[in-house]
Amino acid sequence: MMGQATVATHHDGSTWRVAVVTGELDWSLRQRCSGAAYSETVAHAWIGDYLARQLARLEAAANEGARLIVAQEYFAGTELFTAPPAARLTLVAHWQPRVLEALQALADRRQVTVVCAMECLHGDQPVETGVIAQPGGGVPWLQIKQTALPPGHPLARGYQLQPVAELKTGLFVCSDLTSFPEDPVALAKAGMEVLFCPGCGFAGPHWEAFIQTRAIDLGVPILHADDHRALVVDHLGRTI
Repeated sequence: MMGQATVATHHDGSTWRVAVVTGELDWSLRQRCSGAAYSETVAHAWIGDYLARQLARLEAAANEGARLIVAQEYFAGTELFTAPPAARLTLVAHWQPRVLEALQALADRRQVTVVCAMECLHGDQPVETGVIAQPGGGVPWLQIKQTALPPGHPLARGYQLQPVAELKTGLFVCSDLTSFPEDPVALAKAGMEVLFCPGCGFAGPHWEAFIQTRAIDLGVPILHADDHRALVVDHLGRTI
């Protein structure tokens, strides 16, 4: 599933062709391949296939002229596998560099910006992390998901604006946008022009109303992609 829209940034009326790309996560893996039933072979095979399909969706969005593409949280799906800690570290360590390299290569080759979220290692800890890959960026920029960490954790370093071309953008992964309302407000006051929100099961049944209300509060467009659902709203909360 993929949505296309044209976003007008609120400050000067400039427009951007954007896409929001959803995923098709197989949640049954949580029951079939977890704990003592964890299979490294199954995990690698499923992630490899899923990643290929995800990258094909991004390519399709670029083919349709999108300059900004937002995909959902759990982009590569390593999070579905409830493996023993050592095996989980091995799984994430294997896929993280491959996924980031593929995203950066696509951004460079197609001259698009790609935003998503996935499990990344910070030290020896796998943490949900927002990713922005830009053309010519060298390596993707990472934003740790603050709600994935205990309060006061040393990796919880807060949020900052990230320039994307001529735009000042913010990135909040899933529940970070619901749990810390003061933080997107602070970025909006600092000049944020677009907010990216890759999520997974985001904000429950009222997710659409939440995104619309947040866009109105902040006065910026929001590009949200989730598992099987997505939404783009302008700075007045209108679905576009």
